[in-house]
Amino acid sequence: KIQFNNKSTADLNCMIGYRIDGATDEQFVKLHQQVEGSDEKIWRLVLTEVNTIAQCVASQFDPSEVIGGEKFPDFVKALASAVMHNEILLKQGIDVDVFKVDGKPDPDPDTKKQFAEQREAALAKELAKSQVKKLEAETERERAEAARKTEHEKIEAQALMAKEKLDYERQKQNEVIAAQKKLELAQIAK
Repeated sequence: KIQFNNKSTADLNCMIGYRIDGATDEQFVKLHQQVEGSDEKIWRLVLTEVNTIAQCVASQFDPSEVIGGEKFPDFVKALASAVMHNEILLKQGIDVDVFKVDGKPDPDPDTKKQFAEQREAALAKELAKSQVKKLEAETERERAEAARKTEHEKIEAQALMAKEKLDYERQKQNEVIAAQKKLELAQIAK
């Protein structure tokens, strides 16, 4: 079990190999006195130290980055460098010479729930961005339509004003012609 910097926990499967054949005679005697010749007790010593190291390393990482995969290689590298040939165990005559991580950490139920909520929040954020872009495009389309409509109305108004001006000039011209005819008829009648 490891605990990350936000106090969430996960299970991490590892393969650990150690040797005691490189111990000095003094280390070998002390180790066997401590464990009373039991391989199981040596294994518990190794496991206790590895668990302590794993806690220290995991507490420096954010679980979403490790379990999510972005920082998983960095996490494994930090963990392996802290476990392999560990000084505390070497002083006891135990040399950890094999350390492999079997897959990403399996988070606890609370952490899984937290990841699910983070994923939902990220999806909601992306959906909101998409909706904002769609709204911006719709607003731009409406502006273009309004500008086109305004331009069309402006052209229609100019055409109507030109027609009214032409009609007014024709009416004036017709009045002038009618007045000239009246004048001509009056002169003929005299």
